[in-house]
Amino acid sequence: MIRSNETNNISQKINSMFASLKWDIRLRRHAGQCEIMSFPEKKLHRITLPNPDHRDQLRPIEYLHELYHAKLCETVHPLFSGSIFTQNSNPEYIQFYTPLFRCVNDWFVDGLLITLCPEEELDEIKEHTEMILDNFEKFNSGNLAEFCNLNVCRISVLFT
Repeated sequence: MIRSNETNNISQKINSMFASLKWDIRLRRHAGQCEIMSFPEKKLHRITLPNPDHRDQLRPIEYLHELYHAKLCETVHPLFSGSIFTQNSNPEYIQFYTPLFRCVNDWFVDGLLITLCPEEELDEIKEHTEMILDNFEKFNSGNLAEFCNLNVCRISVLFT
């Protein structure tokens, strides 16, 4: 549970991180969740935020997480923007490797967030862990592997 002083702390970190981004930023709203896509070749970040009336409200820790992907894309490597494949990549490889790349990217970002706002990030990781355990039996073997690849990094941060 996020307490009000934690929300203010995260808000300050969000504002600081947003201000530190060097590339152009395009903001837009839509009916989905928060997503930041970075385009290294254009030096551009497209930040998509949920509409204010969307059922899933914007969670500050998730927004900060996405901003860190953008910052790491600018300063460390373009792969932090997401999975990048060549135009003629085998679609089976893309399907197989995308969850693995996401897992590794998220592991680094979550590791940074643990050092910056440990209580909030640990709450987020614990929530994701509970979600995994609560939904474990709902997934068939094909989806389960992908589901675990996407979320195992969050659990591993607890033990590193």
